[in-house]
Amino acid sequence: MTAVRSLTLVLLTAVAVAVALPVAVAPARARDTTGSSQMLFSRWTFTWKHRFVAVQAGKEGHGLHLLPKTARRYAGWSLAYDCRTVDGTPLRGVGGGTASMRPVQPLLPVARNADYCHVSVTRGRRTGRYAERDPIVHVWIRRQTVAITAAGQAFLYRMRAAADLQWGLLLAQRGYVPATRSYPPATTLVRKQAGTVALPTATDLPPRWTAGLWTDGAHRLRVTAVTVDGTALHYDRDATNRETTTNAEDELDRLGDHGASSPWYDFEAVTDDPAGL
Repeated sequence: MTAVRSLTLVLLTAVAVAVALPVAVAPARARDTTGSSQMLFSRWTFTWKHRFVAVQAGKEGHGLHLLPKTARRYAGWSLAYDCRTVDGTPLRGVGGGTASMRPVQPLLPVARNADYCHVSVTRGRRTGRYAERDPIVHVWIRRQTVAITAAGQAFLYRMRAAADLQWGLLLAQRGYVPATRSYPPATTLVRKQAGTVALPTATDLPPRWTAGLWTDGAHRLRVTAVTVDGTALHYDRDATNRETTTNAEDELDRLGDHGASSPWYDFEAVTDDPAGL
């Protein structure tokens, strides 16, 4: 079972806002709020449970089939997809597009050499005004990444493990004590946190789809995650000299930030500038 991990950021200003804000459910993360726009609430969630489309063979190659239940459940939402290759080579054909939520429609075309596709469904709902001026919009973005080829599937499995690794790193950073450059015991870091486990030693491996954390209770940290084929991804840090080593640098870079622009995470926000997400 895939554990849902989320971070919530709630920003309140001195101006009364007539909108119900969800309760923060996880550690807050910093966000730049300079300028005129206001991000009143934001939350990213890592989950691979969504199934909006399925890959299907067509006359012109593979395409994406919009599942009937998706069209019914997300009526009124907008759907977009973006296909890519694992090695970054240019696509030969359609690289993405948009679709309406009709139960019956042609396959969404996919480039012949695409390895995987990011799919998102988006909805915005006006909920009020900010300072009696700008409309407040509640935005939901839910995402699915689907493999087209075997290479794409292997890549997604590795990215899935990298997301586990990133979750463990976020929790470790939350518990880090800058004054002493130290980490608490791993059992403290993972307490009541979904999808995590404390490892007895630095060389132990966690179960699949789980972030394994180990610290020496002082300056050393190791976070480990395991792919479907048993490959261990790791991130090691010695806070004494701030040296880090990892075999998942590319994957962590691809995951990037957790904002609306990242194709790997669900995102929800209350803002007066939805176009700036």
